[in-house]
Amino acid sequence: MTLLKPIFHFLSRKERASARKAGVTYKFLFMRADGAQLTRIAEAVDVAQLKPIVGNVVPFDELVNALNNPSEKKTGPGKTVIEIAAQ
Repeated sequence: MTLLKPIFHFLSRKERASARKAGVTYKFLFMRADGAQLTRIAEAVDVAQLKPIVGNVVPFDELVNALNNPSEKKTGPGKTVIEIAAQ
């Protein structure tokens, strides 16, 4: 990972410059799948120990438009949740 950090720092220079102009910080994160950790997170959400911050909810049929216009319906901080209708 140590070798990759300067490479990704160099490759993300445009993103960091854009973020600086907007007054925000850009950071690249490496993630890995961890089923046990996801289970613990889900349990914490279920018992209200962890409260996810939802920025907006997008119906599945509007997903392409939401991805093409990310700031169009954004109402504040938080993640975008994709709503899939039950059949």
